[in-house]
Amino acid sequence: MELLRGFSASIEVYSIDEAFLAVEGMSAIWPELGELGIAIKSRMLAWLGLPVCVGFGASKTLAKLSNHLAKKTPGLNGVCDLTALDDDEVAALMAKIDVGEVWGVGRRLVERLQHMNIRTVLDLRNAPLKTIRQQFGVTVERTCMELRGISCIALEEVAPVNQQIIRAKSFGQKISSLREVEEAVCTNLARAVDALRRQHLLCGALQVFVETDRFREDEPQYSAGRTIPLPSPSDDIRVLTTAAAWALRRIYKPGFLYKKGGVMLTDLRAQEQRQEALFGSQPR
Repeated sequence: MELLRGFSASIEVYSIDEAFLAVEGMSAIWPELGELGIAIKSRMLAWLGLPVCVGFGASKTLAKLSNHLAKKTPGLNGVCDLTALDDDEVAALMAKIDVGEVWGVGRRLVERLQHMNIRTVLDLRNAPLKTIRQQFGVTVERTCMELRGISCIALEEVAPVNQQIIRAKSFGQKISSLREVEEAVCTNLARAVDALRRQHLLCGALQVFVETDRFREDEPQYSAGRTIPLPSPSDDIRVLTTAAAWALRRIYKPGFLYKKGGVMLTDLRAQEQRQEALFGSQPR
């Protein structure tokens, strides 16, 4: 992502391996966007050893579609610029792509669209907006407009704060004692707190959960969870470990073989919003 910021100051980090860049007004530096795409690919490969694909479009939905074409079309060598094609060329490409490849169109929506004989990206682009809004709402209508080159989804340069951080893992082998379960849960907690700090967040509440192997019907089954609100938001591993241990002792039951356990950090907020509690103490 830092390398991408070298190409554009306006960037939305969409996921760990995807980003949107605004490239308006860059024609003086990059007369052809295809050349910019090649430069991005070359730098990623040379500096990080990562092969990437680059797609350009007049909207975010078209950019995602362009990226799909860059991945799936060998002759494009990983770079596709839909803005350089005329409408007939774009329509010909859209007619060959299943509607399920459109950004935000899930399996259930595909089934509903197919009942309306909307099977390709081109079908969705050309569908009457009024009908689409009546049947599917404003979100799908906005997707149709984006496919027509009308930008409706703004670039989010500040990524939204995660709502929760979950770290859970099946144990290497079934365990039964409180000490073993506590060690396993605290290992997951350490991983969650590491993610919390890397995102510069604080946690206002913590949930601990454990469960047995639900696929072994011949064994006694048990699962439980407990949520602990913290007196004040924290990223202190000592505070969170104390809270997790307190919660675990209240849900743990002897006599069971535990297969999985973990933690969920919730009520997340930025570190700048730290506010200490006037009264209260940490769970014991």
